[in-house]
Amino acid sequence: MQKHVQNRNPGHIILVYLCDINKQLPGVLEREIKRSFDTDVEIRFKPWNLNFAYNKHRKKYSSAQLLRRLRQLERRRGDKILGIVDVDIYSPGWEFIFGEAEINSSTAIISLFLLKPEHNSKGNDDALFKKRAVKEAIHELGHLYGHGHCLNNKCVMFLSKSLGAIDRKNKIICETCRN
Repeated sequence: MQKHVQNRNPGHIILVYLCDINKQLPGVLEREIKRSFDTDVEIRFKPWNLNFAYNKHRKKYSSAQLLRRLRQLERRRGDKILGIVDVDIYSPGWEFIFGEAEINSSTAIISLFLLKPEHNSKGNDDALFKKRAVKEAIHELGHLYGHGHCLNNKCVMFLSKSLGAIDRKNKIICETCRN
């Protein structure tokens, strides 16, 4: 039985898709996030021209710029926003990132770009892609609910620096983190 994070805050989670994505992914993420955080999940499709966040020197998109724009979206007090993109994102000081959270603004972002199995020679495995997306979404939302990184490499809050690390961890927050 999967244990979920106790939702002590009012509001709900808003998933904001900023580009075209796998048609089945919104339903999968909504179901898994609702189960993990025991709260309502709203889905919004807001395709943006992401050129404002593109860094031509890094040939990637700035997570800080994307988060800044996400913070401006309308929401109710207590709502948490998770933006979802399918472009390669970066944060200063990191070669690459799968996602980033701004705890103070209750806003986070994940990128599906590097989560695709073809990025580590696993072929086109749609089930593996969805599992990775779920884990990264729960990880970033976990930060918005006050969880830091965990040393347990099976906990979803473990800081994954590779696809292998994502694949090895579970999609749930461990007992230690929940306590």
